Amino acid sequence: ISNKLDDDIVVTDDSLIKEIEFQKDELFKETVRLRDKKREINNDLRKMARLENIENVLIEELKKIKTNQKIDIDKNVDYVSNEGTEAILLLSDIHYGIEVDNAFNKYNKEICKNRIYTIIKKALRYCELHNVQTLNVEILGDLINGIIHVSNRVEQEEDIIQQIIEISKILFDAIIYLNSKVPKVKVITVFGNHARVSANKKEQINKENFERLIYHYLKTMLPEDVSVINGDTDDFVLYEVCGKKIVVSHGDKDSGNNALNNFVRLLGIVPDEIHLGHYHHPKIQDDNDTEIVINGSLVSTDDYAVSLRKSTKPSQTLRIYSNNSNDICTLKLMACD
Repeated sequence: ISNKLDDDIVVTDDSLIKEIEFQKDELFKETVRLRDKKREINNDLRKMARLENIENVLIEELKKIKTNQKIDIDKNVDYVSNEGTEAILLLSDIHYGIEVDNAFNKYNKEICKNRIYTIIKKALRYCELHNVQTLNVEILGDLINGIIHVSNRVEQEEDIIQQIIEISKILFDAIIYLNSKVPKVKVITVFGNHARVSANKKEQINKENFERLIYHYLKTMLPEDVSVINGDTDDFVLYEVCGKKIVVSHGDKDSGNNALNNFVRLLGIVPDEIHLGHYHHPKIQDDNDTEIVINGSLVSTDDYAVSLRKSTKPSQTLRIYSNNSNDICTLKLMACD
């Protein structure tokens, strides 16, 4: 085109004019594509910088913790030896940071803390009653309320930082207390969906989750005799209790109806039990001899649940096993009396 143009020439050739218009359109489209690509790159960089900032703040908080908190606490001497007895305490859907005040439920940070401690005390009462030697604490996600919904989103990233720090410390204290009473404590952790970094779940990958910071805190600060099994980049964990193969996951990608098929295809084995959170409604169902255990929630009935015309009381689940029997004791621990 350029060889047909001159500064002093008026363009009248129709085909040339059409070609110029076409090239202008293509240039405009390419400019838009480059602008969109730059916006995507900037968004990714913004997310990375935000997460790195949160990690740095949390690391600084870790440094402030007194090292004497890692000293082992004497074990409870009242236990009768019964090495074959184990228990699992399911903790999930705490949603620390949300405030609820409706006709069915009131919930805030202080109430959250009280409900956690109530569950811990009740779990210990039954562990002592059954002479539990090993307590497996399954932390199944949604520990903080997060930013995934517009109604939940916080304006300042420090709010997320504070949620992470405070729930980390509460869980740390709870596990330390359990470890002071039960001969052996193990912690198993998986991610929830409320703590994901991106509000858009289609853009999210498993490891981009704020709960990784909470689990890093626990793994760093807990005594060496408390083993912590992290899902790391996976959102599920497979482990054994009294010879039973147990899969734990948050539940946002599974349900009571499809969890067994999902994990059989994924793992190539048939688990004895699958433990899920996410649904806020405690339930146990049998699927071809695999028990699906769905945990309750600590947050209980929030405004979203009311809009769906649903209500449930705050609870968590404790299960007690023995190597000497196939019997399992399942307890629904109410978080408020």
